[in-house]
This record gives sequence, structure tokens and C-alpha cells, in this order.
Amino acid sequence: YPLSLLVLALILVVIVKDKKLAALRIPWSSYNRTKAWVILGPLVLQVLMFATGTPDGLTDQIAVVIAILQAIVIPTLFFPKKPVRTISA
Repeated sequence: YPLSLLVLALILVVIVKDKKLAALRIPWSSYNRTKAWVILGPLVLQVLMFATGTPDGLTDQIAVVIAILQAIVIPTLFFPKKPVRTISA
């Protein structure tokens, strides 16, 4: 119960902060597309592993590891890639 109130408060803070920011167009590149495939590509494999494996079995453990990796990559998906600066002499 207290944790849900904390999460609700954090969500409200993010919503209020987001309303104050200016509209931003996120640049979409092949780098972002590759990260999107890393997230969405293994979904079919995960569904099969969760559906056919025994609970607490090897297939479930592999699917959970894939899900954890996806959770790490998802927040970085919409970060624009910084352009590479070249030094000109």
C-alpha cells in the first residue's frame, strides 16, 4: 500500500514536469530502429518459452533474462544518438 502511493506520487510528478516542457521531436535513426528490434525481436521467443516451459524451469529462466535485458534497453530507445564530432585542423 505505501509503495503504491509512492509510485502514484512519482507518476504525478513526471506528468506535471512533462506538461511544463516544450514539445520535442525525437529524431529517429537506424540506431533507434536497431534498438527497437532488440526489444521487439525476442518477444515471440519469450512467449514460446513462457508458454511451453515448466514454472521455474530453464526456459522460464532464459525468458526472464531476456526480459531483464529488454527492460534495460527500453529507456534508452528514445535517447537521440549524439553526433560524432570531428576535429578539423
